[in-house]
Amino acid sequence: HRVEIQGTVSLLTEHTAPFGIEAPIRFAPTRNPHPTRFVRTYAFSSLAQTTAYAELLGHTAGSSTWSDSVWEHYTEGPVDPRYEELARQLIAELPVEIQDDPFAQALKIKLHIDENMRYTRSERHDDAPDPTADFLFGNFTGYCVHSAHAAAYLWRSVGLPARIGTGYLVEESERRGSALMVM
Repeated sequence: HRVEIQGTVSLLTEHTAPFGIEAPIRFAPTRNPHPTRFVRTYAFSSLAQTTAYAELLGHTAGSSTWSDSVWEHYTEGPVDPRYEELARQLIAELPVEIQDDPFAQALKIKLHIDENMRYTRSERHDDAPDPTADFLFGNFTGYCVHSAHAAAYLWRSVGLPARIGTGYLVEESERRGSALMVM
């Protein structure tokens, strides 16, 4: 269900962990095209999804090789019951024949967030005891960290394994042009 793609990343600042697009499988150093601008350049190979969403129905979530502790780790959710209530409400809106399908459930939750959130980096939810709940059950205004945590908590609340991957930010004044160049 995936095709291998190659690319190059040139970093403006040091970063300890290389990254690629979607599902990286290989990294290798490569020639830096502009050493006075970039601190490091590397090539990557990644796997990108080529399968239509409809063809992903019927697959199981997680891995049959996971131990109970790994499974528990990726499905441990927040104690706030509103996460599970919302997730179950959204899943109930799916056609009956796919309500038990993990991919359909995950996609329904993701699309709900995509369609309803208002993106802004100025809304931080810093003062809330649970910033994710403040975002999701409050004004639905925030940025990628808020939507990622909301999705993961909703998925986990119904037993779908999930984790969050984060990146880094280079202050605009330090960027000197593009913050990330993928070739």
